[in-house]
This record gives sequence, C-alpha cells and structure tokens, in this order.
Amino acid sequence: MTGTSIKRLDLVRPAPLTIIDRELIDMSGYTTVSQLLGASVYNTEGVPVPSAGDSGYGGAAFVNLRGMGAESTLVLLNGRRLAPFPGGGAESQDINQIPIDAVERVEILRDGASAIYGSDAIAGVVNIITRKNMQGAVVMLQLEDRDVKGGEAGRASVTGGYSWDRGNLTFSLEHFREKMIYQRDIPRMSDPMAFGVFTY
Repeated sequence: MTGTSIKRLDLVRPAPLTIIDRELIDMSGYTTVSQLLGASVYNTEGVPVPSAGDSGYGGAAFVNLRGMGAESTLVLLNGRRLAPFPGGGAESQDINQIPIDAVERVEILRDGASAIYGSDAIAGVVNIITRKNMQGAVVMLQLEDRDVKGGEAGRASVTGGYSWDRGNLTFSLEHFREKMIYQRDIPRMSDPMAFGVFTY
C-alpha cells in the first residue's frame, strides 16, 4: 500500500490517494506513462520534459506533484524506488522507461510522505504497479496525426506473460517515434502579430 508501512485491512486506505486503474488507462488513449501523468490535475504543469540539448535530458520525463519540483516527488515501481536518472543529477526518476502497456494501475499519494520515504517525497509519491500473472500477449499499433505539418507519431508494442505453479514471467517491448513540429509551420506562430499573439 502506497504511503504507509503499517499493516491494515484492504478496505482501509490512506488519504488522500488517487488510483488510476487499467480501465481508465485504456479509456484515456494515452500512449506513454508521461502523457498519462501529464494530464493529471495533481501534476503541476504536466510532466516536464527538458529538451534534448539540456544537459543530456533528451527523451526523459519527470513528475512534478504540487509544483514542488521533480526532485521532491518520489516515483516507485511496484513499491520500490526507481533508479535515479543519471542526467538529472540523480535527483529524479525518468518515467519514460516504463511502457504503458505493462502498467496495471498508478497510485498517486497527493500529500507529503517524507516521514516514511525521506526528503525526496515531500511533494508526494507516485507508485506505478505493473501487470502480473498475465497469460498470452497483447499487440498494440497506434498512429497519430496533427492539424499542422509534422508531429506524426507511431507506437508499436508487445506485452505478454506466462504463469506457472512456481512463478510468472511478464515482458513488454515498445517502440515510439514522433516527428518534430517546427514553429514556422504553426500558423499563429509564423506571423504572431497578425493573430494577436502579442498584445501591447
């Protein structure tokens, strides 16, 4: 159970705890964990994804609960700490390394939990629970398009598992690619004065 080390009944949950289950994940249509958490109202300004030129952050995404910074939000995988992202000064965890098809649910503890987890959980805790005891495989193919030139994206993934008397095996393979959108191809940005982007 996220946010407590005290044994208790399954019917009793620590508050405030938000759970995003597999059904909600499928209904959301999001293709990555960063998109899913970026849409959460508890995550300030979405998920910060620094550009590729910023100190080796390219392709990484972090959670920022309550606007206190990614270094104050602890990310767990099945209740265990994720390895820190090396390009981020070992202060935060990259959630893009977790394929969304392998996620069973996401538990968001929206309150400080530094007394249990330490100072890196001052803003809260995000616990990502993966699927277990899967039988068979799920193949996903998703294509995305934009209203402007560029931005086309595609994702292909295979997630599956096998269970037996003494254990289980779960695997997930994913490939995601998205084309760049240039500012010059966005109409209101190519001529900002004409569209009233800047006002005086």
